[in-house]
Amino acid sequence: MQKKDIVRVVAEKSGLTQKTVDNVFDLFLDTIKQGLLKDGKVKLIGFGTFEIKDKNARQIIHPSTHQPLQIAASRRIGFQAAQHLRDKLRTVR
Repeated sequence: MQKKDIVRVVAEKSGLTQKTVDNVFDLFLDTIKQGLLKDGKVKLIGFGTFEIKDKNARQIIHPSTHQPLQIAASRRIGFQAAQHLRDKLRTVR
């Protein structure tokens, strides 16, 4: 499912225009981004938690050349689904 699909479904179910839903959805995503940048974590009860995680620098072996390569430290965004959502996903096949 893509953003346009979510916007369409929410617009149909809410009776709002797709333009309005698109604007609200963009504001929602911007708020999550701001929360991550400010606090490093955004928790949506019943859905899950987005969190910035730091990855340490590390050394790997290049698979083709077998030479050591240094990978720089980086940051990434992780997502941990809420227990309720994980339980629901286990029952759906």
